[in-house]
Amino acid sequence: MVVTEGSARLRAWIAAGPRTERSQSAVARAIGVSQPAVRLWIEGATRPEPRHRLALEVLTGIAPTAWESEEERRALKKRLDSIAASKPRQRAAQSKKGSTRGRKTRRRSAA
Repeated sequence: MVVTEGSARLRAWIAAGPRTERSQSAVARAIGVSQPAVRLWIEGATRPEPRHRLALEVLTGIAPTAWESEEERRALKKRLDSIAASKPRQRAAQSKKGSTRGRKTRRRSAA
């Protein structure tokens, strides 16, 4: 079971509204899933699929990234940091390769 920021925020969003408009059943109907699916999301037993995360964002304002676990966030941050760190090396390598770009070079003829 992974209780995420998304599950906590969905629980709070439902609790904060009128019972008829903000029930698990109402959320389920609005985004096209079953009420037990919404209950499982709130409990942290499962998490919504990406398309349902987007629908939940429209309905509740909960960002799709709020459903990621801390472990997933750390892994993503590590990967993004790695990509960002490799960019200066890529630029340096490209500038060395392209140092003759835009200049005419002479070919030596084998005489």
